[in-house]
Amino acid sequence: MLYIGIVMKTQEQIEKASASEMKQWLQNAYVTFCMSGNHLKAAKNNLYVERYLREFERRGLDTPAYKQELGAVFDGEGSW
Repeated sequence: MLYIGIVMKTQEQIEKASASEMKQWLQNAYVTFCMSGNHLKAAKNNLYVERYLREFERRGLDTPAYKQELGAVFDGEGSW
C-alpha cells in the first residue's frame, strides 16, 4: 500500500498542481486504466481520469489531448 500512497494524488495536490503536471498525471492514469488487467485498478484509474478532467474544467482550461499522447507511463505518477 505504501507504493499506492506515493503515486496517487490527493485532492489538495490536484488543486495545487500546474496544468502541465496534471496533464502528465491524466495521461498516466489513462494508460494505466487502459492497460490494467485488474478490474479494481482499472476502475480506480478511471476515477482519477475523471478527477483530473473535472479539475481542468473547474479551472476553465481546455481539456488536453491525453488518449493518444506519447510519454504516458503505466503506473506512473498520478495513477492508482
